[in-house]
Amino acid sequence: MKRMIPVACLFLLLTVAAPSFAQAGAPKAKKFRTSYEIQVYAEADFHSKKVAKIPSGVVLEALAETARYGGYVQVTYKNKTGWVLKSEMERYMDVPAPEIVLLSNGYKIIGGTYRYFFALRNDGTLAYAGPIKLRLFDGENKVVFEKKVDFTSDPMKPDTAGTFFIDTAVEAPRFELEHKDGKIEGGTGKLIERL
Repeated sequence: MKRMIPVACLFLLLTVAAPSFAQAGAPKAKKFRTSYEIQVYAEADFHSKKVAKIPSGVVLEALAETARYGGYVQVTYKNKTGWVLKSEMERYMDVPAPEIVLLSNGYKIIGGTYRYFFALRNDGTLAYAGPIKLRLFDGENKVVFEKKVDFTSDPMKPDTAGTFFIDTAVEAPRFELEHKDGKIEGGTGKLIERL
């Protein structure tokens, strides 16, 4: 397993067709705090109409986020709803905690071997210390791979990402990623080959 890599490199490496994954339990709305005075746009595009400004230090609840990491967050401020750049805010939590999210997953077939790529990120405000277990399931729902990695002695800091690289002899259309605060599960997607 390869541990932490810069997020920019992560996205050059991973491009997924349409992965499906879900966090177990009811998703909580994320909150963000403005780092300085920011602009609110009508659409998730800084070329769109400006609808408001939000001063520094305001805590906002995310109504929606664009799929691309580092993109836009939809918020409401003083009865005006619009989109703000995620990079102009910092994550805020009422009770600081780690939050493990799956950025992407997928596979490539390399010489008859299925190579799976999983990209995790700590979107919380505290480091994640503890085990993470990854399981891959075949078409008959049997476990074909299981790996446990322990981040207790080297915690995953907030705003850092890491990847799992796994080779199997059989296709695994479903995965389960378990950590001490919950579980993420879903289907694997084939990575798009770049020309």
